[in-house]
Amino acid sequence: MFKMVASKIQLNKVESEICTLVKEFCSHYNKANAETEPLVARITGGWVRDKLLGNDSNDLDIAINNMTGEQFAEKLCAFLQDRGLETHSLHTIDKNPSKSKHLETCTTKLFDVPVDFVNLRSEEYTMESRIPKVEFGTPYDDAMRRDATLNAMFYNITEDKIEDFTKKGFQDLNDGILRTPLPPRQTFIDDPLRVLRLIRFASRFNFQIDPQTYQAMRDPGIHQSFNHKISKGRVYTEMHKTLTSANPFYALDLIQGAHLSRVIFTTNESSPEIESIYENLDQHLKSVVETIPKLLKSHTTFASVFPGMQEPLILSLVLSGFKGLKGPDPAKPKNSIPLAGVITKEGLNFPNTQVDNVIACVESEDSYHNLVKNGKSMKRSELGFALRKLGKNWQMVHFYNLCLDYLRHGDEPIPHYDEFYKHVHDCKLDDVYTLKHIINGKELAKLLDRKPGIWMGETLDRILIWQLDNPDISKETFIENLNDIVHLP
Repeated sequence: MFKMVASKIQLNKVESEICTLVKEFCSHYNKANAETEPLVARITGGWVRDKLLGNDSNDLDIAINNMTGEQFAEKLCAFLQDRGLETHSLHTIDKNPSKSKHLETCTTKLFDVPVDFVNLRSEEYTMESRIPKVEFGTPYDDAMRRDATLNAMFYNITEDKIEDFTKKGFQDLNDGILRTPLPPRQTFIDDPLRVLRLIRFASRFNFQIDPQTYQAMRDPGIHQSFNHKISKGRVYTEMHKTLTSANPFYALDLIQGAHLSRVIFTTNESSPEIESIYENLDQHLKSVVETIPKLLKSHTTFASVFPGMQEPLILSLVLSGFKGLKGPDPAKPKNSIPLAGVITKEGLNFPNTQVDNVIACVESEDSYHNLVKNGKSMKRSELGFALRKLGKNWQMVHFYNLCLDYLRHGDEPIPHYDEFYKHVHDCKLDDVYTLKHIINGKELAKLLDRKPGIWMGETLDRILIWQLDNPDISKETFIENLNDIVHLP
């Protein structure tokens, strides 16, 4: 896989201003501290990769060789103030080993662009702890501890040159290959999140993972270290970026091929039925990967709405086998919720909105199948009420169930779903979940000269049924016929 990679970093106007400023400060500092190791600032990581690929990047991380990021930022701001230039406040993000945040980072803005300052470091892990011993390191140390060679290149601001201390980063970027700078098994044992990061980069750039590196991802020892070494917040960050990428199905293929399905889509619940689902989960993901992209290519309506529902729809398809199973609600353990929601919330740390979306899809299969089958023969009010129960999720639920039927039966069910979808549109029920009562409760009580009470809920439902079955009738006509509509004693 050959990529057109630039041989030199091309700075835009703001980047040039930032680098010129940093270079001037380093020169000023080195003249005043000639007896110490020269201060060198390097832009690291993703920015270098993206610039070499010809892409813009606002992810500016500057690594310092002989002081902390906070010390550098403070001295840089003082340098700016002495010259009457604008400065911004500094924000220091402390180390938090419990969340695998091993290095203090200082953030400020230069020319209105956020810039993170850190020191070059080395990391030493032990088998007993996921928290590394972090020390000042050399550029080589810092490069070798990174997740991939193509993310380990530096841009030396002072010398205006690319530095590739792994000796493989530039070539791997050219070839579209993801490999770890150090032996992959030890790299992943030290920090298993690197497995997810490499899968994410592969799907983002359509790169291949080096065979030796991919083989290490299959190691059961790495799988065992996954859940006790990584915070769920970090898992969410990687999976969110992966599932919203341009090629999420490639990522799912890599996940199932490395037998990571159970490791990522995990729950503490256990039963023979759950065990059976997990035993078949890799194969299920493989079917999703091989099938759903074909549907996206052939079904223009699905393709047009897919970007707006991509993440929850894919999650729901992955977890479809857990339909009907329950588990304790992570927020209220005494209550139970569908197990697909438990996995989404507790296992993946997704926000409640996506948890609700996944539950709505996974648990809809039987009822929505019946709706597609019988919807055209329903009264408009019956169909409207069924769709209102799904709320704003109804289109996502529709295409989720289309995908499930397509997985199982191929093209055969597509016309039924398309006809039902068109019928909903022809009935002008696309947005029925937003429909408001033609009169509110206060107006209802006044018109009927009755005190508000529990009678109002059922009465308002009758009114909504009438509205749905008589969509073109005016409010005035409705009021004239109110007593006949509500049938109150």
